[in-house]
Amino acid sequence: MVILTDYERGLRGKATLLNHIHKTGYTIAGTRVWTPEEIETLCRFYPDYDALLQALPGRSLKAIKGKAGQCGLCLSRRIWSPEEKRLLPKPYRAGLAIDELLLLLPGKTKKQIWAKASRLKVRRPRRPPRQTGLLLVDLIRQRAFEEGYFMTDLDSWVGYKHYFGSPRYLSWRAIDAALSVLGGRLVAFWQNEQ
Repeated sequence: MVILTDYERGLRGKATLLNHIHKTGYTIAGTRVWTPEEIETLCRFYPDYDALLQALPGRSLKAIKGKAGQCGLCLSRRIWSPEEKRLLPKPYRAGLAIDELLLLLPGKTKKQIWAKASRLKVRRPRRPPRQTGLLLVDLIRQRAFEEGYFMTDLDSWVGYKHYFGSPRYLSWRAIDAALSVLGGRLVAFWQNEQ
């Protein structure tokens, strides 16, 4: 009686699987194995995905992209070099436009830049609030921004949901509450006409 080690059993199992794939042309999961002709077509038409979908009718776009990655046709954009990691924080913190960051870091996408900045805990400077056309609300929003508050903070203090975040009308109750929180007051002034 021969007792096989786990390693030997693993090798026999691998050989059985490879034998099955070689005989049938399909994996155990039922997907077709890529033929040398298909790989040649992939290399010839890459990165024109429309032409590849027509030239490889039995392959999905996801399968084509995956095989292109395995063949080394497309560069992995997920790996950040130490130089790229060093370059990102200073211009990102300074508020450099994302299009300029894309030129500074070729081969990266906007999402990758935002994700890497988030992982490095690098924040962009806050932008002042946009003008809404409601003068009192705009003054309150600007003052809150200067004090370092977010509009969601202001909304929670005055008891409104999304009022100062996206105001569409004048709410005297919200304005009065915000003025008291920010240490301001509303004064009416009429000039005498002579």
